[in-house]
Amino acid sequence: MNYLYDLWDDFISLLFPRVCYGCGNHLLRNENLICTGCYVTIPRTNYHLQPENPVAQLFWGRCLVEKAAAFSYYERGSRIRNLIHRLKYSGIKEIGYELGRIYGVSLKSSGFTSLVRVVLSETQTTRSRYDRWTNVEGIFRVDDSDSIRGKHILLVDDVITTGSTIESCVNELLKVADVKVSVVAIGYAVV
Repeated sequence: MNYLYDLWDDFISLLFPRVCYGCGNHLLRNENLICTGCYVTIPRTNYHLQPENPVAQLFWGRCLVEKAAAFSYYERGSRIRNLIHRLKYSGIKEIGYELGRIYGVSLKSSGFTSLVRVVLSETQTTRSRYDRWTNVEGIFRVDDSDSIRGKHILLVDDVITTGSTIESCVNELLKVADVKVSVVAIGYAVV
């Protein structure tokens, strides 16, 4: 029975090829969204294993973050950038789930651990560091402080560039008693 399914899947793939969202190569039968080549060659930062990594340093003196890390480097032309662009601008949410699953496996073994956006802000991609900070000021609010009191919250973002969005979130979360905050992102843009 699996043999027939595999034949059918191969036939459909000939007519409608499934491609990797990271590099554009054809996906093999057991690959989903991201090819094995991308999975293996996307450079990992391993910042989750380094307490004083560059992502953590972004927040020093700005807000109290327990831990901070990023999965990969977000650079022009990189596979991770292609994946994040497909997630954000083409609405392919499955990429977010897949990248989260991949990074989650690493984070789970390293000791990493209800916020709502009340104002929609414009994209940060073309803004200066100061403009990014003012663009996110006051746009987050904790909706139910009782649900997070005494908890260790993990904030997840797609890309950290200057840290302004995360800083705004962290400062809002820290208004609740006994809250700790850690931060991870899929990409870290070196500025």
